[in-house]
Amino acid sequence: MQLDQIPTQCRGAGIRIALIDSGVATSHKRLTRIDHGIDIRSAEAKSWSKDAIGHGTPCAGLISAALQTAHGVRGYAPDSELHICKLPSDAYCSDLIVALDYCLQNAIDVACLGFGCERGSALVEQRIAEAKQHGMSLIAAAGNSAGAVLFPACSPNVMAVGAVGQAGSFPEDSPQAAQAAAAIALAGGFFVPPFSCRGPELDLCAPGVAITACQSLDSYAVCDGTSLAAAHVTALAALILADHSDFKGSFAARDLQRVERLFQILKDTAQPIGHPWQTGAGLPNAARALGIWSEQRATVMPLNVGLRQMRSAIRQLDQIQFGASDVMPFELPRGPAKVSSLPLSSGPLTFQADGGGKASIHELKAAMAFAGLAAER
Repeated sequence: MQLDQIPTQCRGAGIRIALIDSGVATSHKRLTRIDHGIDIRSAEAKSWSKDAIGHGTPCAGLISAALQTAHGVRGYAPDSELHICKLPSDAYCSDLIVALDYCLQNAIDVACLGFGCERGSALVEQRIAEAKQHGMSLIAAAGNSAGAVLFPACSPNVMAVGAVGQAGSFPEDSPQAAQAAAAIALAGGFFVPPFSCRGPELDLCAPGVAITACQSLDSYAVCDGTSLAAAHVTALAALILADHSDFKGSFAARDLQRVERLFQILKDTAQPIGHPWQTGAGLPNAARALGIWSEQRATVMPLNVGLRQMRSAIRQLDQIQFGASDVMPFELPRGPAKVSSLPLSSGPLTFQADGGGKASIHELKAAMAFAGLAAER
């Protein structure tokens, strides 16, 4: 993702992130600074700071682990303010709604959801749409069930992230090597692991195989899963919101356009590495997303899908587990995340909403397009 090519001062300062997962082990020496959270089911003080399952802790480390020595694991947005929304292993839709309400009440900028379910919920979808209207971006794991993209990642109001791995990043006798042998090979040595959910709703892919991450109680582990991929994209989203000039000017307001602009930047600057139903728009590129690029890159969208692949995808979508007599009370929308359709700049913008500075022709045209006005040549 070229996260090593961005300026060292890009650390996500001022951005609030929520991790909706199984809790976080704040006993880990790199996660002790996390001091905001809620346990959806328990009133016990700081019970969110324990992670019996060990699922949320690796994701939290990827987002905001502090580097206390010269070497070791460090989160990609360590200066962000991370809030933990702990859900139980048997979470209901009502639990997710409570977590989303917490996010709204605490002005969360980006929420990372590390799990999904096969059945959607109209009430959850309504709350997600409300959160988007208030400028909160929801980034969700596509799922590890090897089938269709799970809910809520499949919602057009949510960015769905699948997992990819890279050959040579793990030992030849490891479980990851077996996954690679059975995987769909992509360009550049990448592959889609068999567990990663896929389909037309997928927005992006990110590292989700053989990831070294924090683990309960104070150790490290090699982990796999689309939740780790979602955490990578969440951290990058925080860096963009903190340092990209679009979100200091034209898209500073907490509204729907802010979310769609963020999603557009993530998708339009990603590097395509495979078919969109397997990898979405591709692998996010941190340098391009933050405006650190020398030339505008043409959007690449493979269109070589065959009839067999189309039929397979349709069958996958039809295999969502509904009983024969079950009737959905309402057809939940599915699809890739909606994005704004505006040109991206060739470098960080300097447009100022308060009129304190001068805007370039490119910036003025972008602002006019955003307002629905045509720019005359």
